[in-house]
Amino acid sequence: MANTVNRLYPLPDETKNVRQEIENLQQQVLPMLDNDIHALFLAIADLAPAVHGHGIDEITGLTEALAGKMPAGTTFSLADLTDTDGVDEAPDGYVMVKSGVLWVAQAALAALGPHGHTIEQVSGLGAALDAKAALSVVIRHDTPQGLAAAAQGRARANIGFVTGDRSPIINGDFGNWQRATSVVISAGSNNFAGDRWRILNGTDQPLTALLYTMLTADLVNFPSGVRSALRINFAVAPTSGAVEIQQRIERVDTFAGKKATATGYVYLGGSGTTFQHYLTQVFGSGGSANADQAGAPLVPAASTWAKVQTVLDVPSVSGKTFGSSGEYLAFRQFIEPRAAANYYLTHVSLVEGDATAEVDPFPARNAQQELALCQRYYEKGVGASVYNPTTISTTMSVYTFFMVTKRVTPTCTIASGAIDRTTTTGIRSYQNGVAAGTSYDSATYTADAEI
Repeated sequence: MANTVNRLYPLPDETKNVRQEIENLQQQVLPMLDNDIHALFLAIADLAPAVHGHGIDEITGLTEALAGKMPAGTTFSLADLTDTDGVDEAPDGYVMVKSGVLWVAQAALAALGPHGHTIEQVSGLGAALDAKAALSVVIRHDTPQGLAAAAQGRARANIGFVTGDRSPIINGDFGNWQRATSVVISAGSNNFAGDRWRILNGTDQPLTALLYTMLTADLVNFPSGVRSALRINFAVAPTSGAVEIQQRIERVDTFAGKKATATGYVYLGGSGTTFQHYLTQVFGSGGSANADQAGAPLVPAASTWAKVQTVLDVPSVSGKTFGSSGEYLAFRQFIEPRAAANYYLTHVSLVEGDATAEVDPFPARNAQQELALCQRYYEKGVGASVYNPTTISTTMSVYTFFMVTKRVTPTCTIASGAIDRTTTTGIRSYQNGVAAGTSYDSATYTADAEI
């Protein structure tokens, strides 16, 4: 016979009929259940209800325990603690420092003593330092500095001080044209157009180089007043080559081993026209081979005035041989015209260092200074005259002083008479058969000392 697991009540037996199972239920199972339920009632009769309460005095020892406790709302000051000392007397800013078995009030600096921190340990210090400029790139007045080229340029821009001798480029605004104000240069030829500027026509079409006087509308495009420019006109569009606008600077070692910034303003009539700055060191007769430094080609916007600027690394002349004559630094500007149009250039400068941070590195000079610099290389003037006070026809000679001493003995021409002596300071000319009571007038002269 099978039974339940816990109380071993007899389970129904499938081999017995219903009558037998009912008899078994009456005689065995129900009495067993009755006994178990009766025992359960007896067991819980003395237990407390599930929901009930007790007074404090009904819980053994609770009254005595609570008597030794403080009220829940009780508060304390630091001075109330038994292991502190000097709390009430401490001024603002003092901290508690462990000293033996006590916590004593002390000044923070005295408590910390000599110590140090790394930048990382000071919250926000690293970011604050990163936002500051290094002392090496801050312009100072109290000690020499080795600032980088860009930092030097930024310092000059901030100070706003430049001198007229800063750039070796002469006639950078194309205001002086002693030879002629218009010159035609055939393809493959070169000539001067504007004092000190040599135009080399490397295209397959002739060009005309002219003095251009700025219109009022043009002037708003420049950082300072510019009155003139070089205009190059192509009546027929070139299909090859470039125009070089060159100025030769006397010393081949100008800016050698340093950075130099070339700046100018162009107005290019043809779309997509390229412009390029270039330097060539020419060491002269018997000297070292030429050294070139080319800037990246620029493509300024067409049909508007645009600033063109390049920072060039001028080659060093260390170890180079200087020739006996003919040394110079060629400052070269290339335009590749591909349209029948006008091409303009003005406000040209070449200065030491990185001047890209400056609004305008052009070193302005007064008109007299600029003309005198031009005349050191080329001069056109009116010669002296001399009167024949005798009563006979005779040869008369006269010495004409140049307005500016030339860099070398120049090649000269004179409109009247002949030249028999030339120096860097002037020429002596003469004329045969000057009638009595008349004058010999040497008229106009030219003196060419260009490089």
